[in-house]
Amino acid sequence: MARLRQVFKNASDASLILFLELSTARFRLAPGDEMTLFYDDDAYSDGIGAPLRIEYMLDSAEPQIVIYTHEDTMFLPDGSEAETNYD
Repeated sequence: MARLRQVFKNASDASLILFLELSTARFRLAPGDEMTLFYDDDAYSDGIGAPLRIEYMLDSAEPQIVIYTHEDTMFLPDGSEAETNYD
């Protein structure tokens, strides 16, 4: 089982919400910021080596990205844990 990395960068001028499902952890990604998700390549039911399932949606005109994974933590570029945000 390999540990993979996916970087999310917000190049827009508005905040972006990142949801980690199945854990329901939620993170706010400010304009120009980035966060990294580390995950096991067999963490989703699509099988070993399958790409992450990622969906884009709007909730009350707020852009959101839902990432299907068993992980519940994201990391900042300096390696520290990103704080969850439920506002």
